[in-house]
Amino acid sequence: MPLRIPRTAPISDKEEDAARSAWGTMDDVLSDLADRGITLSDTPPDFPLPDVTTTLVADDNSDYLKTNARHLAWLNHISPWLAVIKGTLLEVENEKTDIATTYKQRVREAEDGLPRAQKKSKDEVEDDIWKDVRHRELTRQQQKLLQKKLLLEEKRDILERTLKVISRHVEVMKLDADMNRTGVNMPARRPFNRPGGR
Repeated sequence: MPLRIPRTAPISDKEEDAARSAWGTMDDVLSDLADRGITLSDTPPDFPLPDVTTTLVADDNSDYLKTNARHLAWLNHISPWLAVIKGTLLEVENEKTDIATTYKQRVREAEDGLPRAQKKSKDEVEDDIWKDVRHRELTRQQQKLLQKKLLLEEKRDILERTLKVISRHVEVMKLDADMNRTGVNMPARRPFNRPGGR
């Protein structure tokens, strides 16, 4: 009976290193951007992430503007790192695909010419891939990145919605202030007397 493909360690260390080297591009991208003056700050803003749960009440724009600035600072800190997470997810997904493709190709080559009954089923091939240590490690990394992405996207959306609300409040208060100033500066009008009237 012809030899079947081993069920353990479907991908060699050399093949895994090649896949990791081929798709691990994020560090190069960040370095390339840094050379062009575009860097990401590891340091978060020096104040807590704002959490507006009640309506702001103020006689002027100072509280609104301060809250707006803090929300904007956190949004500007979160957004680039969210992009890095998405980029790293792309690395992980491509490396997993590379590992799976390499193994499937090796199976096809080894089983070429064998009767169908002696070939591995699709499920058996998928099981072998899942047993690969590096593939499992990447899957766990993928899960963690997706969880971070979901949480950061939710926080980003909250910040963006709050910024829109604050911005509208500021504009309304500016409009009210402008109307009050206009009313004060307008000369008093003389009463209009109808012809023949008193």
